Amino acid sequence: MDDDDAVRRWEHRGQLPLITASLLYLAAYTLTVLDQDASPAWRLAWSMTMFVTWALFAADYLVRLALSRRRWTFVRGHWLDVIVLVLPALRPLALVRYLYRRRRRRRARCCPWRGRSWRTAA
Repeated sequence: MDDDDAVRRWEHRGQLPLITASLLYLAAYTLTVLDQDASPAWRLAWSMTMFVTWALFAADYLVRLALSRRRWTFVRGHWLDVIVLVLPALRPLALVRYLYRRRRRRRARCCPWRGRSWRTAA
């Protein structure tokens, strides 16, 4: 059995679960960014969903790497998969921070009284 066949069979079997995991990750990430007023329980649930789905992608990559006999060739041929695994762990932090700061600046510009009591706003 050729190692490329084993990798292809694994990829074929995992295609639907990984697409589902991608959609779950995207939904959880979107809710984390857009719903700043969510309860801590919901925020924890979304964070855990993102972590578990990211772990599934990491496990998938490691299984495909293990199935491949020419591991260095596999890594060079699947460099985008490595970037996708590494960047999602870092990119949301920067994006969330940027969107939060932007939202705060916009609120401060349009509603300078926001966050103060009605007595101090006048």
